[in-house]
Amino acid sequence: MDCGSSYVWLPEANYSDEEEVAVDDAAQDLWESPMFGGPSPAPIQSNPLFAVPQAANAQSSDNHYAALPPPAQPQAQQQAQFSFQAQQKLMKKKTRVRKADTNVISINFGTLMENVQLSTGDPVFCGSCNAVLSSTSVLESAPEAPKDEMSTPIMSAPGRVWKCEFCNATNGVDIEPEEIPSAESIDYILEAAPNAVKDLTSDLIIFVLDISGSMCVSYEVEGKIKLKGKNNLAEMTSQHAERNHFGGYADQWLPNERRDITYVTRLQCVQAAISNAIETMYKENPNRKVGLITFNGEVSVLGDGTQMSETVVGDRLMSYDQMFKVGQDYEIQKTVSEAKEALNQKLFQLEETGPTALGPALVVALGIATKVPGSKIVICTDGLSNVGLGAMDMMYDDSEKDKIAEFYQQIGLYAQNKGTSISVLSIKGDDCSIENIGKLTELTAGAVDRVSPLEITKNFQSILSMPVLATHVTATLRLHTAMQLRVDDSQVESKDLDIKDIGNVTQDTGVTFEYGIKKDVKDFGGLTELPFQVQIRYTKLNGMKCMRVISRNLKITNSQEVAEEHANLAVLGMNAVQNTAKLAAQGDYSGARFLNLKTKSLFGKVAKTEAQQRQAAVWSDYGRAFEQEISTVQKNEYERGRNYSDDEDECDEMVMEKEDEDRNREGAVKKKKEQKSKARRNSRGDQTSNMVYQMKSAPMRNFK
Repeated sequence: MDCGSSYVWLPEANYSDEEEVAVDDAAQDLWESPMFGGPSPAPIQSNPLFAVPQAANAQSSDNHYAALPPPAQPQAQQQAQFSFQAQQKLMKKKTRVRKADTNVISINFGTLMENVQLSTGDPVFCGSCNAVLSSTSVLESAPEAPKDEMSTPIMSAPGRVWKCEFCNATNGVDIEPEEIPSAESIDYILEAAPNAVKDLTSDLIIFVLDISGSMCVSYEVEGKIKLKGKNNLAEMTSQHAERNHFGGYADQWLPNERRDITYVTRLQCVQAAISNAIETMYKENPNRKVGLITFNGEVSVLGDGTQMSETVVGDRLMSYDQMFKVGQDYEIQKTVSEAKEALNQKLFQLEETGPTALGPALVVALGIATKVPGSKIVICTDGLSNVGLGAMDMMYDDSEKDKIAEFYQQIGLYAQNKGTSISVLSIKGDDCSIENIGKLTELTAGAVDRVSPLEITKNFQSILSMPVLATHVTATLRLHTAMQLRVDDSQVESKDLDIKDIGNVTQDTGVTFEYGIKKDVKDFGGLTELPFQVQIRYTKLNGMKCMRVISRNLKITNSQEVAEEHANLAVLGMNAVQNTAKLAAQGDYSGARFLNLKTKSLFGKVAKTEAQQRQAAVWSDYGRAFEQEISTVQKNEYERGRNYSDDEDECDEMVMEKEDEDRNREGAVKKKKEQKSKARRNSRGDQTSNMVYQMKSAPMRNFK
C-alpha cells in the first residue's frame, strides 16, 4: 500500500475544494504549460514507457465497423448546425470541478511476490466493520466477567479487548501472544492447496496467429536481410525452376528503385517475433509448453509442432460449444525444450490467404488454455474478425454491436475466472476493433498494443515476461468511519469501505482509491492519526487461498502545503492517468480533460525535487498525448454534427424547449449519458481505444 502523501489532508471548514474551468481552458493550459516544453504543437517526444500516437483520430479511415452518418437532409442539417453551436457554447462554458489533492491510496499487486510475515492463526475480524486486527490495533486487558448470585461467571471472558480503530466497536479477543500481528503486512492462509498441486515450473502459452490475406502487406527494411519462411527464395526453387534459365534468382529492379532494402511482410515479422520468443523460452523456461493456432477462413490447431494438427471449417465456426470442445479435447503435450525445432518448422511453413476467423480461433485457444491456471493466450492480428463467432464486419445497428461486445466480454470473464490472461497485439494499418477485443485484456490482466510489425518482437518479450501471479483477486479498502470514498467529481460515496474485484494480477497490476472527509464530521475527537487497511484476497496458482492484510496509520494535517510537501507523485500520477482513461472509456471526454488540467495544476505546485519532477514528466507524456487525441476526437464529432454533450444539464435544457415539460428529468439525463457512452464506444477507432486501454492499466513502475 502506497499513499499520495505521508499525511492525510483534512481541509479547514471554510476551504472551497472547487474551481471553475472550461474545456477550452484545459486544452490551452495543457498545451502552453512549461511542464510540456512550451506551446509548440510539434510532434510529442514521448517517454519511452508510453507510446504516444503520432496523429489523433476520432475514427480511422479504414475503420470497417463504425460507418459515418448518411448525407444530411435539410432537417438533419438543421439539427447538426444546432448541435455544433450548442457544443461550441458548452466548450466555452465555465464548469465547477473539484480540485486535485493528495488523498490517494494505491495498491501494487506485484508485491504479492514478496515474502511477508505469515500468521500462524486465523484473522481476527471486527464484529461491526470487518476490519482485521493488525499491528496498529491496541489490545487491552478484558474486564472481569460479570457474576450471577452464586458468584459464578455468566460466561468466560475473552483474554483481551480490542476497541476497533476504524469504527470504535469493542471486540473480545481470545488470541495467543505469538499470533498477535507485529508487522505492517501479514499473510493468512484461508484454504490449503488441493492435493493435486499444479507444477509451477510448467505453464502454457498459446499463440493465436492471423494468417489472412492482409498479412502479406510488405514493408521496406534498410539493408539486405536473409528471411526465413516459405517465401525464402531458396525454398521456392522447385516452384519456379524455369527462372534458372534466365539468370536464376538474380535480383530484378525497376529504374531508380533502391537496391539496399529488403521487403518483409507482416507475417514474416510476426514469424520472426514468435520464433525469437520461442528461443528465449527455450533458454529461460525450458519446461514451458507452447502451442500455436492459426486462423484465416478456417482455424488450424498446430499444437506444439509434433502433434497432428486439427482444422475446423464451415458451420462449426459459428458454434461456440463445438469450437470450445475442440480446445478442451486438445492437449499440448511437449515442452518447448522438446518441441522447439518442430514448432519453428510449422511456424515458418505458414502462408497468407483468406479472411479472418479471429473469434472462433480465440474460443479454441480458450478451451486449451483454461485447463492450466496461469496460462497465457497471445493474439496477433492485423484486421477485423469477419468469419464465424465474433465477426464484426456486419455490425449495422446498436443491437448487433451490443451482441459482439457481449461475446468478447463473456470470453474475458470466463478466462478471468479460470486464471488465464489474454493479450492482443494489433498490427498498424487496419483496424481490428480494439474497443471490443481490448476488453479481453482488461478483464484478464493481459496487454493490448497497436504496433508496427517491425517492432513487434519487443512487445512479445514484454508480454511473456509478465506472468500471472494470482487469480480471483479482490481488494478491500477500509477507512475510518469519519472518512468517505470518492469516485469522481460527481460521485462522492458516503461509505467508508470499497471492494474492487480485480481478477488476475501480474507484477504490473495496480489500483488506486481516493478518499476525503465526510461533510457532517466536525472533528476527530483529538486523533492525530487515521488508520488505513487493505485486505487482498487471492488464490495462488497452486490453488491455495490466502489473504494479505496491510495496515498503516497516517498523520493528520490541516495544512495543504504540508501534505503536498510530502507528496508521492508516482501514486498521484498513476491515479490520474488511470482515472482519466476510465472517464474517457465511459464517454465523458470533457470530464477526462478536466482531470488532466487539475492534475497539471497540482503537479505544478508539488514537483519540487528532482525525483518529483521526473515523475511529473512521465505523467505529462500521458497527459499531453491524451489531450491531443481526445480534443481532436471531440472536434471531429462536432464537425460531423454529433451531439455528445458532456454538460448534461445545459444540453438537456436546449432539448427540453422542444419536448414535454413534464418529462422525468433525472431519467432523461441518465438515458442521455448511456446513449453518449454507447455512441462514443461504437465510434472509437483503434488508435483512441488503444490509448485508453493502456492508460487504464498504467503500472506504477512507469512513474518511478
